[in-house]
Amino acid sequence: MKTIQDVAKKAGVAKSTVSYYLNNTKKLKKETEERIEKAIKELNYNPRHVARSLRTKQSLTIGIIVPEISNYFFTEIIRGIEETAYKSGFSIILCNTNEDAVSYYLNNTKKEKETEERIEKAIKELNYNPRHVARSLRTKQSLTIGIIVPEISNYFFTEIIRGIEETAYKSGFSIILCNTNEDAEKERRYLEVLFSKDIDGLVFISTGMNQNILSKYDELPIIVVDRKVGNINSMVLVDNVEGGYIATKFLLEEKGYPIHYLSGPLTISTYFDRLNGYMKALKEKNYDYNESFINQCDLSIISGYETMINIIDREPNVKAVFAANDILAIGALKALLSKGKKVGDEIFLMGYDDIDTAAMVTPALSTVAQPKYTMGVTAAELLIEQIKGKTQLNKRIVLKPELIIRESAK
Repeated sequence: MKTIQDVAKKAGVAKSTVSYYLNNTKKLKKETEERIEKAIKELNYNPRHVARSLRTKQSLTIGIIVPEISNYFFTEIIRGIEETAYKSGFSIILCNTNEDAVSYYLNNTKKEKETEERIEKAIKELNYNPRHVARSLRTKQSLTIGIIVPEISNYFFTEIIRGIEETAYKSGFSIILCNTNEDAEKERRYLEVLFSKDIDGLVFISTGMNQNILSKYDELPIIVVDRKVGNINSMVLVDNVEGGYIATKFLLEEKGYPIHYLSGPLTISTYFDRLNGYMKALKEKNYDYNESFINQCDLSIISGYETMINIIDREPNVKAVFAANDILAIGALKALLSKGKKVGDEIFLMGYDDIDTAAMVTPALSTVAQPKYTMGVTAAELLIEQIKGKTQLNKRIVLKPELIIRESAK
């Protein structure tokens, strides 16, 4: 992570001169400004967030404490806060009480009774909680992990966040949560904000639209989750080819061909891999691949609904539908029911992810389960090991999907 001192050194000026330039508080010579601008560009230094923070004497961070992030009620509140904060240039920290401390007193080592009493009195009077600050000073770490997710209101990502947060908490780390809403520009901005905050590591779930976005942050431990990104090899994934394969194979054996596939954007690796699994099952069963049965959708219930309505209007006798996530499948289910289709009888419907809602809709949704919480836990454990220098970078962990058969394909 490059600092203002690095810019000053490269430009051959004082640190205060760079500060004057960033904050526009003192007129500088044109030649000096050009040297600073050149140094900033060559170092890929992003001063905007830092400069504004220095100027306003604010961290530009809002803390959020919630009782249960997997509760959709609280997830939507967080989303509302995050979107409002983003518009004003703030990021959010999903706050936790950190463990650990470093002083003799707080570590229960080398105590003298009189000293102990004075420390206790001072802490009580000042309402001072030294644990995070003291450990941070000792380790020269911020004890903060950044998380970037595409859509916090999608229960799949919420469960991953919960796994990361609970694991981070046990190791004394807080998390800064950034929600991109599948927006590539918002993703770029949040990366700049996080790196300006000197985070110790990053868990990154990409929009799929900025494949080389992490290349300039190669000094920081980064774990990619769910979606592959560029040349980043430290990742926690589920075998999406296998997931697409087992879902399609089941539908072919139970309902035959054709199977309509509702896909997310194929620029996102998960949906591309699931399509490859779909094609693998077709080939194994000696069916030809027909591109007309592939329907790319936005990642929303309404997109699943509208796409399914269009399919039924074109082809009223559809036998089977495989949706690449449960959100699309729930939209498709509503469309099929609105057209009077008997889902689970005349037509089979399969989703992907196994979010909680999948088991609650009627008919209950068959799906491919991903170990969402485990993905978050594994990613956090791997990242913390890298931060502490206990494991090598470029470690790839691939988890297995599981076919869940319920009423919609039974």
